[in-house]
Amino acid sequence: MAQCMRAYLRVSLVLMFAFAMPLVARADVVGVVQGSFTTKGGAPIVGAQVTLTGNGNAFSESTDAHGTFTFVRVPFGEYQVAATKAGTGEAKANVSVSSGARVSVHLVAGSLTIIAVRAASGSSVAGTPAGVNDLGQRQIATLPGGGSLNKVIETLPGIISFSYDEPVAHGFHGLTYEIDGLPLPQPTSSNFSEIMDPRDVDAVEVFTGAIPAEFGGQRIGAVINVSTKHANDLQLGNHGAFTLSAGSNGRTGGTFSDSFHAGGTAAYLSLDTNRTDRGIDSPTVDAIHDASNESSQFLRVIHNAGARDTLSFTAVNSYAAFQVPINTSPAATDPIVNPRGTDDVQQEYSRFVSLAWNHTSRDGLSYVQVAPWARYGRVRYNPDPANDLASYIGTPDPGNFLQSTYQDRVANYAGLNTSWFRQLPKHGIKVGFNVSRENFRSTFIVDQLDPSTGQPLPPFTDNPQQTGSNVGLYVEDRYDPSPSLAINAGLRYDASTGFVSGNQISPRIEINLKADSKNVLHAYYGRFYAAPALEDTRREAVISFNGTPPAAEPVYDLVPERDSYWELGLAHTFGPQLSGYVNVFDRRAVNVLDTTQLNNTPVFALYNSNLGIAQGVELRLKSQLASGDFWNLSATVSSSQVEGLSGGLFNFPPGTVAGATSFQPEDHDQTVAANAGFTHLFGTQRASYVSLAADYGTGFPVQFETGQARLPSHLTFGLAVGRRAGQGHPAALGWKLSLLNLTNDPYIIKQSNGFNTTQYAAGRSIDLSVSLPF
Repeated sequence: MAQCMRAYLRVSLVLMFAFAMPLVARADVVGVVQGSFTTKGGAPIVGAQVTLTGNGNAFSESTDAHGTFTFVRVPFGEYQVAATKAGTGEAKANVSVSSGARVSVHLVAGSLTIIAVRAASGSSVAGTPAGVNDLGQRQIATLPGGGSLNKVIETLPGIISFSYDEPVAHGFHGLTYEIDGLPLPQPTSSNFSEIMDPRDVDAVEVFTGAIPAEFGGQRIGAVINVSTKHANDLQLGNHGAFTLSAGSNGRTGGTFSDSFHAGGTAAYLSLDTNRTDRGIDSPTVDAIHDASNESSQFLRVIHNAGARDTLSFTAVNSYAAFQVPINTSPAATDPIVNPRGTDDVQQEYSRFVSLAWNHTSRDGLSYVQVAPWARYGRVRYNPDPANDLASYIGTPDPGNFLQSTYQDRVANYAGLNTSWFRQLPKHGIKVGFNVSRENFRSTFIVDQLDPSTGQPLPPFTDNPQQTGSNVGLYVEDRYDPSPSLAINAGLRYDASTGFVSGNQISPRIEINLKADSKNVLHAYYGRFYAAPALEDTRREAVISFNGTPPAAEPVYDLVPERDSYWELGLAHTFGPQLSGYVNVFDRRAVNVLDTTQLNNTPVFALYNSNLGIAQGVELRLKSQLASGDFWNLSATVSSSQVEGLSGGLFNFPPGTVAGATSFQPEDHDQTVAANAGFTHLFGTQRASYVSLAADYGTGFPVQFETGQARLPSHLTFGLAVGRRAGQGHPAALGWKLSLLNLTNDPYIIKQSNGFNTTQYAAGRSIDLSVSLPF
């Protein structure tokens, strides 16, 4: 099988190059590392060798006549920079690079002490000290929940886990995902599957604050940058691995990965499939009808076309099917009753392809990127009409029976991202243009019973469709007027079309001031603009509420969301192995875009709230010990409230909720969220590990935008023990044993309240995976 897969990979490569595909380079998830190397007396050291290594990358430069060096296009992550020259000594420093950031470091010869350059170095401000976090592949792989990208993201401050394991940031739905710097728009509001398998991820970077001007046009609770495989990850020759896994709830899975690296060309292919009897959050503690199966394919090809040009190709394809869990007997937390054997299933299809080209200038201080991309997403909900219509709320009386709804939502995107960057002595200038177009179409078929006679009514069919576009222009300047002050300023213009058009000019400014050798003060202000998604459920809302089709076309009254966001923070370096930050944020939104489930139907509808306020404080501590062990602590205390219902159609009179006339907690408002983790490395080459994790959260609101009552809080623990494959010997076996929710607490996430369904978290689970490299 391995030989067949290798042959398939090589044939794919030959075909791509044979047809002269405009392949793309490593996309724009990069920053700049610059610095100087001097003697203890301050004299510049000329011609010293400077290396930057880490995160699967290795770069090398020489200091110039002023003893300075610059690395452009450094992918985000943790690095060590080292400078040396015979007869003068050596110096090293740890640096943390975020996308778009300029990190400055001053190295003094003769000192081998490793200086942490995360918040501040001895004489300069470093990058973005607060509101930006990243996780490397090794950290991801050792997490107890490392098999889920959502669970990985939710370990960071400002991110909480909501129903169906949806990450919510700073009190707002709507995370912006990017794969290798290119946007991955979410085609519908009702997806259960994740965007990709974490095993195909090299690193993840999360902006909960200090969001640069290059991001915008859609809801930005946070920006999730996913960096996939690159050439430095892949060993020369042909290498791969088989991974088999099994565990609780009937979970089984298998992964095949293969890489090829020769000369200036490298490629990585991954095929993954898994199934489980506990797919999504269930209305009962012991899930009924909750199986799911998912499969994905990932391909990345990278080709160095010359000393200054890089081409690559990325393709992601996935399919998932989820049984929709049921409740067969009434309960205090869930009055909805379904007949045994009810078989509603949701299918999800996703494809993403990106093509780009990167060119670096002759002096290495400038680059250009051109990157076209395409995206396809489809969600199809297949109902069980006979059993759906026999389902009821409370008692099986006329008027209490549910509807049966078939849905098929399809979105096709095509887009182009371009950018130009130039590094100057005190400035980093970046200009970009992004454009995308979406074609959205959907089909709804609603079956229901006459509430007075109990007899079937004629099916109602609806086929809404729409085309829309998004255009974004931005300019950024990362300006260092002095070693102790960094100013990151930008301006962005967004324009959108669809059911409604809109535009906005959004300023962004970040100021980082080094108070002393260990502290950096951080301030940020930004404006954001988000266009409504092209989903249209107006008629479905009317028939869900009234039981009869609308007599006329309901008015479309959704409008774009406009936000103002500020934050103040302090980043502190405790020592070479420990750093952290605390960040206070305030977000004010007009016409907040959100989604609500249309009662007990599978339809999720978009709506506006007049005003929204999200406020809070987040903190993070992280440490990389000299032994290689690492730990982290994250916590967020926040509130998210809205007032007024200004757009969208509901299956209830809007005035019946307190949130129509006063500020009320949103259904995903969580007052306190905290998590911690510790990983110990041991054994030969420290290839073995044991990881512990803890997660705490206060309960979500009981009612929809009405009152302060809360569901119970939860505290869960996770454990992972394993060994990395291929360590000590290329064919050495790898394995991982993961235990989630050790205390077996299937806590309630949401409670049926007329607007949402009841959902319980999964209880204890145990999974074992074994990897065989070849």
